[in-house]
Amino acid sequence: MKTIILDFDGTIADTQNVIQATMLDTISRLGLPDVDEDDIRPTIGLPLWEMFVDQLAPHLLGGGLLTQADLDAFH
Repeated sequence: MKTIILDFDGTIADTQNVIQATMLDTISRLGLPDVDEDDIRPTIGLPLWEMFVDQLAPHLLGGGLLTQADLDAFH
């Protein structure tokens, strides 16, 4: 066997708590607005950039740190 592909977003191992903790820690270290842990769960399995955009866009748009054009560029 030359290639092994591992999928660790809950398919092989239960990593939900680790993913949530990592998201919360990263958001905190970047000095970004707090996100509710329960809001992270539905985004697990999405690409990482999409998880962050999903969680932070409302805060950043409301705070003037992100424009709708910026957000549209991610999609």
